[in-house]
Amino acid sequence: MHVLLIETIALIGATVHTMEPGPDPGGVVAAGPAVVLIEDGLIVAVGPDVEIPADAERIELTGLHLVPGLTDGWCSYDPDQDPLWLASGVTTVRDIGASAAQGVYLKSLALQSPSPSPQLLIGSPMFFDGRRSQAGEFGLGAPEQAAEQIAELLELVQESNGAFDYFKHDGSLDEGQLRVVCQAGLAYGVESWGPVPREVGILRARAAGQSGLVGLGSLLPEGADFGTLSEAQEAALNASINDLAEGDWKVAPAMMSLARILRSSGPEEPEIMAALGLNYLSQWRSELETFQMLRATQGDALLAAVKAERETLRRIHEAGIQLVPSSGAPSPAIAPGGGLVDELEEWVAAGIPTEEVLALATRGAAEAVGGAVPAGRVAPGYAADLLALSSDPRRSIGALRAPEVMILKGKVREGFELEESVVQLVEAEAAARLARSRPVPLDPPPMPSGELKASGVLEVKLYGERTATERYAVVELPKGRTAYGARVRYAGPPGRPAVEMVVVQVIHEGLVEFLDMTLNEVDEAGVPQRKDGINRFLARARPVGATGRLALERLGDGRLIGSVRVPEPIAAVEGSMALLGLIAGKHFPEGPSFVIRFDAVQMEPVVERRILTVDPVLHRLDLGGRGTINTYGLSGDGAILFAVTADTRSRTEGVPLIGTLDDEVSALAIDQKRTYTGDPTTWADDALARPASAPISDPTAAGTSKEAGPATGAGGK
Repeated sequence: MHVLLIETIALIGATVHTMEPGPDPGGVVAAGPAVVLIEDGLIVAVGPDVEIPADAERIELTGLHLVPGLTDGWCSYDPDQDPLWLASGVTTVRDIGASAAQGVYLKSLALQSPSPSPQLLIGSPMFFDGRRSQAGEFGLGAPEQAAEQIAELLELVQESNGAFDYFKHDGSLDEGQLRVVCQAGLAYGVESWGPVPREVGILRARAAGQSGLVGLGSLLPEGADFGTLSEAQEAALNASINDLAEGDWKVAPAMMSLARILRSSGPEEPEIMAALGLNYLSQWRSELETFQMLRATQGDALLAAVKAERETLRRIHEAGIQLVPSSGAPSPAIAPGGGLVDELEEWVAAGIPTEEVLALATRGAAEAVGGAVPAGRVAPGYAADLLALSSDPRRSIGALRAPEVMILKGKVREGFELEESVVQLVEAEAAARLARSRPVPLDPPPMPSGELKASGVLEVKLYGERTATERYAVVELPKGRTAYGARVRYAGPPGRPAVEMVVVQVIHEGLVEFLDMTLNEVDEAGVPQRKDGINRFLARARPVGATGRLALERLGDGRLIGSVRVPEPIAAVEGSMALLGLIAGKHFPEGPSFVIRFDAVQMEPVVERRILTVDPVLHRLDLGGRGTINTYGLSGDGAILFAVTADTRSRTEGVPLIGTLDDEVSALAIDQKRTYTGDPTTWADDALARPASAPISDPTAAGTSKEAGPATGAGGK
């Protein structure tokens, strides 16, 4: 017979802010000293005279203020950053940045993890109008097709034992598509969130089923700016607020999207950056430089815009519209956890009373985003996710920043433990940076027999720090075939092993006809950690008869994950920066070609169209894709002079290490029209490093930077 042991905790002596609806400022029951009794993660009793069981663990909180934990309703979750969320009192996060597969994976990981972590809610893919743009994870077709796409998606998620907690879209949908998304969400049991599509408007969007608004920008007339509103634009904004009030909307205003430019200090880097992974650092450093420039040149205009946004927020609140605290972290200058408190301080600066902000950040936020267990109140039946604070948060919302004690999922953690976890994260990142600075010796990739035409080593660096090392080789085979192979070692995040990819692809008449790719964790000596000699991941492709198309299969730990016939003619398999440049320079025609990449979570194959252009003067090669461009300079004998992958957020450089191999060869003939003629040491003066017109990253958008996976060639997770 098994006996179920129930863990009981009694919190004693704190001034308890129950957040129960009542007449006090903020609409809550008056705070006062009370006992809070917790059993197995749930609150079972609250009151001054609660009887404490003899076997209960007694936690003395006299002199502290007890409130429910905070909820961040729109952010990008990364489990590596758990200490940052918790140290600032955030006990629930609703993720926007993950892909569908990654979100399901992260949620299952969070449920199984023994380490303290916030409650995690995940969204659907970011739906967008795929007829207008290819930039995104889940482009929808016309409404009838969109309904089929979403139904298929939900079926796949169900098969993987996953579930979405809400639907999200980017504001590009037409009315028919929006209706399909929202109605599918309601049938699934969740709400749909996003900007209001301009062509639809607030009233019709609400009629379509949307109930959650993200950001305040879509309330403005087209072309209007918060800092320079005319009387007519002001009237239109007021009409939009009235429409919101009539439609029972929920609004995540994302005030820090603009306010962070003024709030971020410079030129020193914020201390929080020492705890962030390398891919985050690249985006932060790039945009903090932009923020400094904007403050210096447009400071008065920015201040006017922030004041106008605050006034709009105050009017929205006074109209009785539910506000949902949402940070958009970890976007530049918006830290995980701390960025949410910054957002709440903006609400106070807008004129919303502190008591009401506290109620919105706890009870209101928890009710708005939902969850498997009720949260946001200190009341029986609610989740025991609580904060004990040293001062009254009704007087200063900043009191939420550093809890003295956190009760998370019914477990007690002292404030010093939360702080120590952050220190450990900083130390782990520092150790990872040191490890990335050390040389990485690599064996050559396993190549078929033939004449070696090119070999070398490329270090892949992000803001000067190495994320991967590639050792590549090119072998000429009989009958006009060429084999391209690489061994790529990706630096692992702190506390995790490195990952090594080995890829060999054979090109014949400009197309891939053979592929072998393996992916394994490796120990410190570089030995693959295979179980029973089986690769962690294997992808292989062979031609289907004489069609020139590929049959592709993927195996995980020796078991078949999936197989597919690829309908497009594939010109290269992406993963190695060096190989993509050499194959493109040698074989791609100018214009479009199809490549395969594997996503970083479940290694699903994704076919993308890449367009090759050749600079007419310097013969630099640019390979453009969805929001990304690869830039290469090749010598006439196949040496890589420089390689770069750039988007509007970061730039990854491939630095050739000349003279490091005994068998280094450069004898791969490159067409003279594709041989770089400039100075490779100053190529960036004429190349696209970061477009001058590139927008500042929007923390309300999907895909807030996360560590990229090895299959993307960016290194990291």
